[in-house]
Amino acid sequence: MTKRRTIPALLAATFGLGATCAMADQPSPVDMQRQLDALKAEIAQLKASKADGPAYTQKDVEAAVDSVLRDADKRPSLLAETSTFYGGYIDDKFSIRSADGNFSMSPSVGFQFRSVTNMQDNGKSGGRDNVDNGFEVRRLKFGLDGNAFSKALYYNFVWATDRNSGDLVLEEAYARYQFATNWAVKVGQYKEMIWQESSTSYKRLLAVDRSLLNELLNSGESYIQGIELNYDNGPRGNVQASLGFSDGYNSRNTNFQDPPANAFDFGVYGRVNYKVFGGDWKSYSDMTSMGKGDLLVVGAGFDWSQNGDTDVVRHVVDAQWESGAWSALAGYYGRWTRGVGGLNDNDAYDWGFLAQAGYMLNSQYEIFGRWSMTHLDDNFTDGDNEFCDLTVGVNYYLKGHSAKVTVDFSWLPNGSPSNQTGIGVLGNEGEDQFLIRAQFQLLL
Repeated sequence: MTKRRTIPALLAATFGLGATCAMADQPSPVDMQRQLDALKAEIAQLKASKADGPAYTQKDVEAAVDSVLRDADKRPSLLAETSTFYGGYIDDKFSIRSADGNFSMSPSVGFQFRSVTNMQDNGKSGGRDNVDNGFEVRRLKFGLDGNAFSKALYYNFVWATDRNSGDLVLEEAYARYQFATNWAVKVGQYKEMIWQESSTSYKRLLAVDRSLLNELLNSGESYIQGIELNYDNGPRGNVQASLGFSDGYNSRNTNFQDPPANAFDFGVYGRVNYKVFGGDWKSYSDMTSMGKGDLLVVGAGFDWSQNGDTDVVRHVVDAQWESGAWSALAGYYGRWTRGVGGLNDNDAYDWGFLAQAGYMLNSQYEIFGRWSMTHLDDNFTDGDNEFCDLTVGVNYYLKGHSAKVTVDFSWLPNGSPSNQTGIGVLGNEGEDQFLIRAQFQLLL
């Protein structure tokens, strides 16, 4: 018997209700009618389901979108001036910024863990040598910086832990407003930028720490409270200058009172940098070349702080040079004190020299050397009055300055007139003193 397709078989194939082909045994008219009735009932059910559901028009969609937007406008934004923010690792630091750039905030952490070994000839009674060795968290700092309400208004807040007690101390808290293309004003508590060695951040030093000269004449870093006028003729310009009025040298975290409650009545200070050649000023904030190109900057600065009949004037002339893998810094430091001990006829003048150089062996290893000499006024010094430190070392950069290891060795032929434990030096003048320092630095 010849096979042939039937209408019921085709319907069954289409709707999945039967076989795809029918053989010669055809269904009866009753079966066909039953299948048709079932299909009509199923189609009617689908139409009814669609009719019961919501019917959306374009107008309905537009109304819903408008309602959502009006509701969002009623909700408070993170900051009143803008409602769009983005964040991430931007310009070598983590930042949260508004889309228009008027608001930004960057948290930061600076960590230095150090091992120090100090060896002194005749450091103990009876002429015995002395060795001190140990670990310390030399620096742990937390900061927030960015701009507020405008790209022209910058703020910076930094807290540091005391390395002996672990107490948290305010180090910097200032705002700077750029009121013209090349001019800005800064107010608050901040680092005094008058010596290049001291002004360069602890994050970007060449050696483990600063020189003995800087510690003896400048007491390390000077943080002051005051107001400062800044001039800068642009990233590619050649002049930077500042002039300020303060509560006096190293007046960090003091109140408004004059001496004897605080060290000085007032202070006036300033600095000028002139870029002889080179590109962006950013290279000047780093004591290592790191392959940034040629640069030569000559600078001079001063601080005059007064306490009654006593005046202290610190001053410096220095130059920083970078070329290819080489970097170098040289400077003259001076400190004139009028009225030592409160006596008008007692004037003292202390001075010294600094010279250092570094060479990048490759992108990760850098070797360096440094020499400093400090001469204290003969009229106010018992015993030795000239102190040198010779330092050599190596930097290993895991990730630039953000993660690096520094190891250096120092020799002080005449020791030091006083303890300078911030750099690992102990007071023991006239005797050889040797330092071995190793430090790991992490910046986030």
